[in-house]
Amino acid sequence: MPCCVMLCCEECPATDVHSVLRCVIRKGKRVMSLDLGEKKIGTAFSDRTNLIATPHSVYYRHNMSKDIGFLNRLFKEGDAGSMVVGLPVELKEGDQSVAQNSTELR
Repeated sequence: MPCCVMLCCEECPATDVHSVLRCVIRKGKRVMSLDLGEKKIGTAFSDRTNLIATPHSVYYRHNMSKDIGFLNRLFKEGDAGSMVVGLPVELKEGDQSVAQNSTELR
């Protein structure tokens, strides 16, 4: 249940990941996906049916303000209704900061 409160709203009746995603992802809107790295951010967008995602671009990071501005502009231009941020599945020793920064970006 914590992911529902984090992603959605307190009134959401969802109790599993699939229900949360149905609640959060707006119909007819695209999902913008981010792959955050220390130096680059990979972006992708789903189609309007949310069945297929296609790579969009790679953004070379500058500073938090410029990065957020770019992502906000891309979100609007891509007609996205929600965003997914990928977290690393495996980390080498010392690479903890990327996962930590990903969760702090929310």
